[in-house]
Amino acid sequence: MYLVSIYQYCIVALVFIVGKPFRKPFYTNKWFTGSLVFLMVVNLILTYNPFNWRALYDKSYGIAADIPMEWRNYLMSLIIVNSVVTIVWEKFIVQYISQKWNEYKEKKEIALGE
Repeated sequence: MYLVSIYQYCIVALVFIVGKPFRKPFYTNKWFTGSLVFLMVVNLILTYNPFNWRALYDKSYGIAADIPMEWRNYLMSLIIVNSVVTIVWEKFIVQYISQKWNEYKEKKEIALGE
């Protein structure tokens, strides 16, 4: 589950970027975009371990060297679902709630001002 949380950190960093009308799009920040791409690539390498790096496991602790590909694919599907839910939640649901809250506050201020 640690890999899911590592992916979650990257996705949340991407999703929580406040865009228009307050700031420029995230991809205009080359350092942020580069680090995000780098971290996602490292995460993919850690998930699929295509080079069979022994540093990713230690047999002395009983962790299996051969993690089945089905498990890695299952983990990746969990990560994708988690990412989609996070993006939908932040971009649509939170934005809708924020707009309704602002409308409520404005109506309340108008009612108190009269």
